[in-house]
Amino acid sequence: MMTTMYLDQLLDSMKALPAELQRSFRMIRELDEKMAQAKAELERDCAHFKENIASLSVQERETKLRDFRDRFAALKQTSVEKLHIAAQSYEAVEKHIQEVDSDLSAFEAEARQRKRTCVCTRARASVCTVYHSTRACVLSVDLRCRSSLTALTILLWVNCLAAATSEGTPVFHVQEPAGQYDLPVDPNEPTYCICNQVSYGEMIACDSNDKCPLEWFHFACVDLTERPKGKWFCPFCRVPGDFSKRREPFRSTGYEAEVLEVYRAFRERIAFRNRCICLLSPGCGAEHAALGAALPEAFPSPFRGGTTNDDCGSGLLLLCVLAAVVLCTCSAAASAADGATETSNAQRPNIIIVLTDDQDALLNSTMFMPKLKHHVIEQGITFAFGLANSPVCCPSRSSLLSGRYIHNHGAVNNSVAGNCYGEKWIQETEKDALAVHMNKAGYRSLYGGKYLNLYYGPSNPPGWTEWFGLYGNSRYYNYTIKDNDKTVKFGDKYDTDYLTDVLARRAVRFINESAAADEPFFLWLGTPSAHASFTPAPQYENTVTGIKAPRTPNYNKVYADRHRPVRDLSPMTDEQIRQSDEIYRKRLETLRSVDDLVGDIFDTLAATNQLSNTWFFFTGDHGFHLGQFAMGFDKRQLYDTDIRVPYFVRGPGAAANTTRYEPISHVDLAPTVIDIAADSGVPSNWDGRSYKQLLLDPHATWKADNVIQYFGEGKTTESCGANILQYQADNNTCWRVGSYIPAPCDGVNNTYTCIRRVSDDLSTNDIFCTFECFDDARRVVPCPANQAGGYGEYYDLRTDPWQTVNLALNISTAQRRAFIDQINALKHCKGQAECQRTLSWNN
Repeated sequence: MMTTMYLDQLLDSMKALPAELQRSFRMIRELDEKMAQAKAELERDCAHFKENIASLSVQERETKLRDFRDRFAALKQTSVEKLHIAAQSYEAVEKHIQEVDSDLSAFEAEARQRKRTCVCTRARASVCTVYHSTRACVLSVDLRCRSSLTALTILLWVNCLAAATSEGTPVFHVQEPAGQYDLPVDPNEPTYCICNQVSYGEMIACDSNDKCPLEWFHFACVDLTERPKGKWFCPFCRVPGDFSKRREPFRSTGYEAEVLEVYRAFRERIAFRNRCICLLSPGCGAEHAALGAALPEAFPSPFRGGTTNDDCGSGLLLLCVLAAVVLCTCSAAASAADGATETSNAQRPNIIIVLTDDQDALLNSTMFMPKLKHHVIEQGITFAFGLANSPVCCPSRSSLLSGRYIHNHGAVNNSVAGNCYGEKWIQETEKDALAVHMNKAGYRSLYGGKYLNLYYGPSNPPGWTEWFGLYGNSRYYNYTIKDNDKTVKFGDKYDTDYLTDVLARRAVRFINESAAADEPFFLWLGTPSAHASFTPAPQYENTVTGIKAPRTPNYNKVYADRHRPVRDLSPMTDEQIRQSDEIYRKRLETLRSVDDLVGDIFDTLAATNQLSNTWFFFTGDHGFHLGQFAMGFDKRQLYDTDIRVPYFVRGPGAAANTTRYEPISHVDLAPTVIDIAADSGVPSNWDGRSYKQLLLDPHATWKADNVIQYFGEGKTTESCGANILQYQADNNTCWRVGSYIPAPCDGVNNTYTCIRRVSDDLSTNDIFCTFECFDDARRVVPCPANQAGGYGEYYDLRTDPWQTVNLALNISTAQRRAFIDQINALKHCKGQAECQRTLSWNN
C-alpha cells in the first residue's frame, strides 16, 4: 500500500514536468531562431558597411558602429537568457532524479533492514524515537507540542505504542545514508558573484578561496576592466579601500556573516532541518491523560488501556519517515523561526503586508536581505512579474489600497491637484477601500508608516482599528506620526527615532496584543526604505562597499526612438555616475533595516503561535532606475526597471520556494486580501482581480494583460533631486549638507498608457504604449507621426529584456489596432465586469 501511495505521489509531482520542459525548449528554439535572424542581418549590415565605408562621413560611421555595438549586446543578452532557461530546465529534471534516487536508497535500506521492526512495549520508558543519522542527532518532542498534532501523527504514535510486547525497550531506528537528501547545486551551471548569475565573460576569483562567500566575480560587477596583478580580494573579504589585502576573518555578527550564511546555504541546498516525531513516557501522567482525551474513540490508545498487536514493519517504517520529514519541525533552530503550533482551522487567517518605497525588482535590491529570503522567499511564492500600475508613489499606493485603476481612484500624481489624498479620495474611494471591508469582516487592524504622500491628518482613514500613519513623504528621522488620537513628533536619535525600527517595534506590539486577544489581525506597514534621502541605520552605514549599480545593456544609453523627454537626454557625466552608484549602495544599506523588521515579525509570529495561520505579502510601491537610459536615479518611466516590483507571498497552503510567471499588478492586491479574509467575495466595483487561486493551485489560470498608466508633470523635461543628510556620531543631530545632482526624470509628454503582457509559459512577454502630447503651454496637441509619441513604443522582452530596440514600427496594423482598442477600453473601464472582460487570459 505504501508503495502504491509513493508511486501516486511521485507521478503527481512529475505531472507538470513534461509541459514545463516543452515550454522551456520552445522558448529556447524561438530565441535561437530570432538570434539566427538577427545575426544574419548584423553580418549582412557589417559587410555592407565595410564595402561602403569610404563614402560615409565620420558621423555616419560612428552612428553605424554604435548601432552594431548595441545589436551585438542584444545578441549577447539573448544568449545569456538561453543559458538561464537551459539551466532551469536541467535543474527541474535533476531535482526529480535526486528525489527518486533518495527514495530508492530508502527502499533498499528498508529491504535490508526488514527484520528490524518497530517494537514498542509497556516498559517503564515507553519511547518512540527517530534517529536521524544524517545530522547525527536524536530528535524528540514532548507533549508541550501537542497542539501541533495531526491525525497522521496521532495514528503513528498509536500504532507504534500499541504494538506492545512484554520484552525490551521500545526503539524504532531509521538509518539513512548520510547526506542523501542534501541536493547539491548543479555542477554544470552554478551561480556566482554579487549578481547571483551564471558564469559568463571574464571573471576573477577571490584569493580568499573557500573562505569567500561568493568565490568568483564578473569583471563588470566589481568594476574591473583587466586582471589585477598579485592577489585580489573581493568586496566582502578585502580591507576597505585595498583589494590586495585580506581583512580579518568574518565577524560573528554583521552583514559579512549573514551573506556568508545565506550563500553557503544556497550553494549546499540544505533540504533538511531537524525533524522529529515524539518522545512519550508513562511518567507524564497529566500529559498522557490530555492526549488520551484528544484521541478519537476509534483509535486503540495505550492511554485508554486498549492495545493492538499491529506489525510495525516496512509500511509503518515509511509512514514514520514521512511523518518525521513532513509533519514535525521541532528542533531548536526551527522552533525559534518557524516552529509555531498549528492554529485552529476554523480561525480566520491573519494578514500582513510590508510595502517598501521605491524598491526595484531588476537591480538586485534583495541582495542583502537574508531574513526575507529565509522566511518568505524560500518558504513561499515569488511572482517574477509583479507590476505597479503606475510608477510613482501616490497613484500606485492608491491602487494598492483601493483595488482600482488611476482613472477610478483619481490620484494621477503626488500633488493635491492630482488628487493625492484629495477630495475625491477622502469622500469616495477611501470609504470603500480595503481597510473598510476588512473591518466589516471583523479584523483588528493597524496601518503603520507611509500612507499617501500628502496625508497630514487630522483624521484617521476609515476602517483601521489602530492608526500609526506618517505625515507626508518617506523620512528616516525628524518626522511626525498620527498615533491613533495623538500627534507624535520624532527626532533624530537612532535608538528611538529611526522610522523603520519604530515600525518594527510597533508591529511586534500589535501582533502580541492581537494574539493575546485571540483576534484575527490585518497589519500593513509602509517603510521609508529605499526612498531618498537613502539614510541607513548607523550600524549599516558603509557596509555595502566595492559594488556599483548594475551596468545593464541600456545603462547610460540615449536612444532616438523614444518619447520625450527620454530621447532628449545626454549621457551622464562621471560625477553623475559616481552619485548614482553611491545611491545604489545606500539604498541597499537602508533595506537591511527592512530585513531586520521582517525577521522581528516572523520571530513574533512564531513566539505567539500565529505563523502557521498568517499570510505575509512583501512588495514595493513601484520600481527604480539607476543609470538606465542615462537617468541617474528615480522612477516614473514605462520601462521594466520602473514598473516591476519585488513580490513575495507566504501563507498557509501556498507552495514553498516556488516561482510563478503570471503577471499580477497592484490593483489585484486588495481583491486578493479580501478574498482570503472574508466570504463576501471581491466587491464588484473594484477593478482588480483576486489571485488567491494562484497561491493555492499550481494549475490555476490568470490574465495575460495589465494596464500601466502615468501622467507626466512639469514642462518638457523635469529633474528630480534628493537631499544628502549627515548625522553626528551620537545620532542626536542631523543636517542637510547638499543635494545630489538632480537627475532628469519626467516631463509633461511623459504621459502614457501601456499594455504589459506576460503569458504563463513566457511565450508572450511584451509591452505596448501610447502617448499624449502637449506643447510648452501644456495644451494637448497631436503627437508627431514620425516620432515615438505618435507611433508608440513596443518591446518584445523575450529577446530584448532591457528594452533597447523600439519595434513599434515593425508590428502589423491589426496588432497595433488591437493594442489601441484595448488601451482605450481599459482607460475607461470600471469594476470587475468591465475591467476584467477587456483582458486576455491564459487558458
